[in-house]
Amino acid sequence: MQSDVQPKPGLIYLSGLLHNFGYLLLSHLFPAQFSTLSRYIEANPHLSYTLVEQQVLRLTREQVGAWLLENWSLPEPVCVAVRRQNEPGYTGKFAEYPQLISVASRILRELGYCDGPVEPVSASDLVRVGLTPELKEMAVEAFLNSQEQLQELTRLFAHSEAE
Repeated sequence: MQSDVQPKPGLIYLSGLLHNFGYLLLSHLFPAQFSTLSRYIEANPHLSYTLVEQQVLRLTREQVGAWLLENWSLPEPVCVAVRRQNEPGYTGKFAEYPQLISVASRILRELGYCDGPVEPVSASDLVRVGLTPELKEMAVEAFLNSQEQLQELTRLFAHSEAE
């Protein structure tokens, strides 16, 4: 991090866990529009999902998610991370949180695990969040090596929903 303040690991974890919470809210609050939105996102993988959401709904998952998290009085860094995760130029208060979420999402897109256009993560992007290309590769390798455990976790959730 370029900032003297190090982000708190627990808040980073919570930010990552909740970063896409607004998408679930959109599906629950606007089921008919969500169906249309899903088709548009799928049909336009070259476009940012944020752009598609603004065109279809006039708001984004980040806005909806942040509104709810703020209403629940979650810590400000988490709310900022959720709201600003797709604003690479954001330099305001707690900027290190959305920057980390943005880098993680872009890495997952490079691997094919997230919707949206692939935007490679540069060495300067990594440095801005306190990482190196070597650390990125180690994290990607650890993620890819944990696929079996992640699939088992998914099966457990699917099984518990069926009951």
